Amino acid sequence: YQRRVHGGGEVYLASNGVGSIAAVELKQGEEIHIKQDGFLAGSSTIHISTIFQSLKKGVFSGAGLGILKATGQGTIFLSAHGSAFTKSVGAGEELIVDNGNLIAWPASSNYTVTRATKSIVKSVTSGEGFVCRFQGPTTVLIQSQLPPSPINGNAKQQANPLAACIVLGIFGFVFLAVIIVALIAVATEETGVKTEL
Repeated sequence: YQRRVHGGGEVYLASNGVGSIAAVELKQGEEIHIKQDGFLAGSSTIHISTIFQSLKKGVFSGAGLGILKATGQGTIFLSAHGSAFTKSVGAGEELIVDNGNLIAWPASSNYTVTRATKSIVKSVTSGEGFVCRFQGPTTVLIQSQLPPSPINGNAKQQANPLAACIVLGIFGFVFLAVIIVALIAVATEETGVKTEL
């Protein structure tokens, strides 16, 4: 949904909650990707569309599966939780961004989503889970705070899908083991009954 405003006058903008607004100048031929709730407003010469990331990036990057693509020439205003700042990454350098703090990045950026540490256990127990690793050269727009939780309004705890998968896997294994034991008990009982006859 977009609301278009035409004519003379002034437009006042406010960020989505406690935070700031970042103005990004987009040049002709450039394309940037924006997290789901990051777009606030833009020049009439800016075209906004929805694109889909890979499943891994969509689930674990913090930006969402469906993200926004901005093209055209003009100014884009992006909403940030806390302060918004731009981080430039030089050629051969790497920038690691917590997946909840990502706002926008050039479409040409080379980035991957990985565990926060090399160890699955340490990634789960650290509370970080996954991070976005950007390879230079690129520029990334980052926010200083995590978005608020819809439940209590506080900054949300970092969602840790890896921990959830491990916990679900353990419960699934226990459930499957109980079912197998029950089936073996029933089969043994039926075998015992046939033998007595």
